[in-house]
Amino acid sequence: MKVHYERRDTPTYSMVPARADGRLGTGVRKLDVDCDALRDAARRGEPFPALAPAANGVAACQNKVGNGSVMSGGMRFAQLAAAVRNPVGRLIVDDTGLSGFYEFVLEWASGLPDAASPDQRPNIFTAFEEQLGLRLKPSTTRVQSASASACLS
Repeated sequence: MKVHYERRDTPTYSMVPARADGRLGTGVRKLDVDCDALRDAARRGEPFPALAPAANGVAACQNKVGNGSVMSGGMRFAQLAAAVRNPVGRLIVDDTGLSGFYEFVLEWASGLPDAASPDQRPNIFTAFEEQLGLRLKPSTTRVQSASASACLS
């Protein structure tokens, strides 16, 4: 088997601030803690200070991703982009220019519409704008891909 790598333009979404002034949604709060450093310390068995849970009830620096929701107690926007790739159907590139960890709740209608119990939540694109103050803008990104072919000798 032979593997061939190539870079090709792929339809993606660019995650950008939705407002001209760059403000995020009212339910988004930047944390003043480095969640990566806390997780690294925990892996090494080092003690770290107890942190209060997020306003949404999620433990600090923990996240819950489920059916039509992301509840963050401390997540980078690049992590959010990866977490919602499947529901939007494309790779999402974090072009917010924002660093650090954020606490928020994102909820959207998931699955096919059901007349018996309609989901009143907005679609994921509207939810990004209304709840987070971010927009998923259609774009194209050069992505490395691999293809395999059989070698006939």
